[in-house]
Amino acid sequence: MTAAGSVTADERLRLFLGLRLPADVLDAIVAWQAEYLRGGVRVVPREHLHITLAFLGHRPAGELDAIVSALRSAAAAAGGDMRLAAARYRETRAVSMLVLDDLDGGATAF
Repeated sequence: MTAAGSVTADERLRLFLGLRLPADVLDAIVAWQAEYLRGGVRVVPREHLHITLAFLGHRPAGELDAIVSALRSAAAAAGGDMRLAAARYRETRAVSMLVLDDLDGGATAF
């Protein structure tokens, strides 16, 4: 969870669950974008690159602690590492993404 500004418990936050990427993976994606994404294709800034686990939409801020707790519990229960590989590039009106293959089932377990 990243730090957030102060909000009241009844305010609604637009939430998603995501994983930070290791520095070497970020370096590779930034280099790939520079080489292959040209001509009006949206390049995602390094600081916004992540693996999206789930979109939760607008949720009351008061639910945030329980959501973070559930995510941490799920990660602990899954154990092990996730081995992922880029399968293809996809772009919609709202997002650009690399679609990943789960090489050994670790991401699915999580």
